Amino acid sequence: EWCVVCGSSEASERIGERIVMANGSPLTIRDDRFMHCTQCNEDFYTGEQSRESMKKIVDARRKTENLLCSDEIRKIRQSLQLTQRELENVLGVGEKTVARWEGGVSVQGKALDDVLRLIRLDPDNLRLLVRVRDAASWERIEMKITSQLLRKSAELNTAVFAAFERARELTPTTA
Repeated sequence: EWCVVCGSSEASERIGERIVMANGSPLTIRDDRFMHCTQCNEDFYTGEQSRESMKKIVDARRKTENLLCSDEIRKIRQSLQLTQRELENVLGVGEKTVARWEGGVSVQGKALDDVLRLIRLDPDNLRLLVRVRDAASWERIEMKITSQLLRKSAELNTAVFAAFERARELTPTTA
């Protein structure tokens, strides 16, 4: 790799710990990947390293503020089989907002974080939110939520019947 500072070919990737300031608080970023030039002794990031580092900073900030991390937001959305745009419509946020949250580019506010947590706890909360907002995608989202609830119900029924079967096998019979 070439050094962006001096042009030397003596740059190699390093992994280290870095402390950054975010909202006036120090955040420790572990496993930060960056380039180091032994010729000029400068550290720098490639484009990909910079994006990864920024995501780690954003997620570290979320952790200190007790907010959902980018992967948790993505899992909530995907568990409901929603597109980013559909979730944006339901939450009433701007275009590409969910993509920025999931990509680790920006941080959701506490109020929206609470809404996301309520949706994760019970998909019916999403249904209520859609009704309150009168979202245009109501029917499609209603179908997705219903299919997820049916799937969860089927999983629960299977687990209950399996437990009954096991209990019956373990119970001695009287003759």
